Amino acid sequence: MAMQRLVRVDGEFSVPVQVLRKRCDWRAERERERENATVSLRLHCLSNIAILQWLINKWNQFRKSYLTLQAWKDWLKELSLKERSFENEDPLGESPAFEVLLLKEKNGYFAGSLEHRSPRPPNVKYRVGQVFRHKHEGFLGVIVGWDENAKAPPDWLNERYPSGLQDLKYTPHYKVLIHTNDGTTSEMDYIAEEVIVTLTGIQVHHPLMPSFFSSFDGEQYLMLSWLKKVYPHD
Repeated sequence: MAMQRLVRVDGEFSVPVQVLRKRCDWRAERERERENATVSLRLHCLSNIAILQWLINKWNQFRKSYLTLQAWKDWLKELSLKERSFENEDPLGESPAFEVLLLKEKNGYFAGSLEHRSPRPPNVKYRVGQVFRHKHEGFLGVIVGWDENAKAPPDWLNERYPSGLQDLKYTPHYKVLIHTNDGTTSEMDYIAEEVIVTLTGIQVHHPLMPSFFSSFDGEQYLMLSWLKKVYPHD
């Protein structure tokens, strides 16, 4: 390999211009490669950060959707509703909401039995669809079911009716929706006939109203067909 000759300029030896130009080109090329590598590394890091952020968001969504008690409750509610919708299908296309189905206890507690109330017992004073005010507590509500005698777990009855009030267990009891001003709070109760004071011309706001009634006639609410089958004489 031939060696590059040094050029003598003003008494000093120097590298030829061609060699200097090649060295500069080589250094410039190395610098561009380093810059490209740096840019590539930065883009790779940004891409990984974006992927990591996406995974974190997906994990948070999964955790909120499946790893909380409320999420499992919502899932079980949806599953149960799908399973029961076929069992409770109505010929007119009406079926009670899931919250209503929850009240249909296998033991028929809290006016939850689907057994037809026919003939209607003469000692049951009030009817499904009537609006009332609680005699002692003052809240408004609407009747959505009744039992000739209180039907509830013994512990519940003993707590509700301690010594001195035991006779109330053998009087008609009514399942009621409690009125809320915003119409979004789902409160229900099971109360004795003696605390009910009926009202007319007053409407009740409750999110489950459409599951029980079709309309309000100015005095009371009119039952949907599935509920009318249970209480045909109300």
